[in-house]
Amino acid sequence: CHGGMITNNLNMLDVTDGNTWQERAPMSSCKIGFGSLTYNGKFHIFGGYEDTDNEDIMRVVNSVECYSPFSDEWYTLPPMLQARKHPRGVVAIDQSFYIVDGIDYDQYDHDERTEWLPKPQFRPYAERYDPSQQTWQQLPERPGHLPVDFVAVTALHHFLYLIGGLR
Repeated sequence: CHGGMITNNLNMLDVTDGNTWQERAPMSSCKIGFGSLTYNGKFHIFGGYEDTDNEDIMRVVNSVECYSPFSDEWYTLPPMLQARKHPRGVVAIDQSFYIVDGIDYDQYDHDERTEWLPKPQFRPYAERYDPSQQTWQQLPERPGHLPVDFVAVTALHHFLYLIGGLR
């Protein structure tokens, strides 16, 4: 990973063993700004910024990784339909994962200035992942068709809720 800015580290705090930290298997790439979800004893990482060969550029990705603490291994899952960083929420409902919104532009740092390629866009899209079929599905646009920032995303029973936010 370039310049120590972002890492692929995974550290685990063992609270049953006197609060000791352990290093675990690293992610396949260095990334930040991803969504995460714990489900069926594993955790999943969705999208984010990823390092590139050029230390001045971080690329937004649609990758999905799953970590098994039992085997201490990462697995690659099918990529999301849309690349995104900073998703507004990731939840599980009825054995499916739902990921809401996100930002889809790359970051380019040049001469201590930050530039965005292309122009920054906050996208109002949501997707559903079916782990049994290993497929992604684009969900219908919500009322208003506008992205919402600073929104709380949660699930209760068989429903996905978006609470509050800034349009």
